[in-house]
Amino acid sequence: MLSLLPSPAQGIFGLLLFYGPVAVALFTFGSFAIAGQTLTPAKAYTALALFSLLRFPMSFLPMLVTMIVNALVAIKRIQGFLIRDEASLEKVRVRVC
Repeated sequence: MLSLLPSPAQGIFGLLLFYGPVAVALFTFGSFAIAGQTLTPAKAYTALALFSLLRFPMSFLPMLVTMIVNALVAIKRIQGFLIRDEASLEKVRVRVC
């Protein structure tokens, strides 16, 4: 049965999708100021323009992480299946009515 409520993974994905670029800009400006550099309007507007260009590629990062985790889970399952011993046909008894 499908649930209409979002899962925690979907919530984290949405959070990263919408607030990721803002957090990157704030972190970058904060790091720049902590390093003792002067943040001028020209530098800030240039950085914001570059962050705007990076917004679309950065939106795919959460999807990429999800796909990598799904691939690792699939590889573990396939590995577990391939490592198992083969079942013998002699142990299988078929009862015909």
